[in-house]
Amino acid sequence: MAVVFDDTIRSLRYSRRMTQAELANRLGITRTVISAYENGTRQPSHEVLIKMAGVFNVSLDYLYNYGNSQKVRHSLDLTGMERDHRILLEEMADIIRISESVTDCNK
Repeated sequence: MAVVFDDTIRSLRYSRRMTQAELANRLGITRTVISAYENGTRQPSHEVLIKMAGVFNVSLDYLYNYGNSQKVRHSLDLTGMERDHRILLEEMADIIRISESVTDCNK
């Protein structure tokens, strides 16, 4: 049974005011591949789904659309911010996540 990601990916992208090209760039794939995901003609690989979960800050369960497990870990409204500032904040969040995971490993 194939899992349908089209509505989930499109909704997440729209909610982040992100173009297909911007999402594709963040995932290291082409815009046409994003379009195929959103049209339901192609399924993302597990590796792409992991990257996508990171970009959208959601769990893999959310992407797979499993029941009530659709939970965003944290949300920050970046509406109206310049693109460069949004990218900077996302990169800072990545650094903090890495720092926390290293700290957890050292406990």
